[in-house]
Amino acid sequence: MRQTDKPWRRTEGRTTVLGERASGLSDTADASALPADPEPGVDLRDVERETAMIRLFDGHHAQLVRLAVLLGADQDAEDVVAEAFCVLHSRWYRLRAPESAAAYLRSVVCNLVRMRIRRLQVSRRHADVQLDPIASAESTAMLHEDQRQVVDALKGLPTRQREALVLRYWMDLKEREIAEAMGISTGAVKSHISRGMHALSRAMGTRPMSVDDPESRLRETLDSLASTVVPSPDTYARARREWQRRDRRRRLVMLALAVLIVAVADVVGLWALNSLSGPEPAPRHERIDVIVQP
Repeated sequence: MRQTDKPWRRTEGRTTVLGERASGLSDTADASALPADPEPGVDLRDVERETAMIRLFDGHHAQLVRLAVLLGADQDAEDVVAEAFCVLHSRWYRLRAPESAAAYLRSVVCNLVRMRIRRLQVSRRHADVQLDPIASAESTAMLHEDQRQVVDALKGLPTRQREALVLRYWMDLKEREIAEAMGISTGAVKSHISRGMHALSRAMGTRPMSVDDPESRLRETLDSLASTVVPSPDTYARARREWQRRDRRRRLVMLALAVLIVAVADVVGLWALNSLSGPEPAPRHERIDVIVQP
């Protein structure tokens, strides 16, 4: 990811970068990438899925990359988000509704970042590997001194508390939406937010700075840190190739399993047929009396 001071803003509850459209298709996934008229024999559901994936990528990819960085993915943020889109592509038909896809992506990103931090913690214990900070030095170098102090305090929080604070004060999610993203109850969300803000205020209170409103200071810091992150322009092409490769592999595995099941069924059927018919009766030898005339 390259760093920039490009301004950003929130529109209708969604983080966007100025200059990018909040809806529709951007340069990353332009209209030419949309599936053309389906050929005969093509499943229309697959065409609709590809179209929905392109629009989701265009509308949410940049925000999810910034979310992954704020949660602690750092240089792996783009890989984490690309993996989340691959997971969504493979489980698209299991969604309750297409409208829940964005919330599902947030949940997968949170889980993947949490798994990454856990792996790094295990590696640090067994191999003296230092855990990556919540943001790279290049990103935090563009922040003010007081904002860097907030980042230092934020990265010292437990993973769950940091997730709850980022989802609440950066993405402006409701407690119910945060609970769905983190896979916990709304009561646990309230507890994580309360404890996280208390620990953050206490940590910032030990600094030589005035903290009149910790929540406002946290929002400002998260906004500034997120504005330094812009995804690579070729991320969409790489992610789409990966989820299409996985889809082809899944179809091949399903085809191989179907062939195997049919072959096993044929063998079992022949065995059952032979078992029911029983052994062939032995040929009967009839006695023939031959009378010889003198």
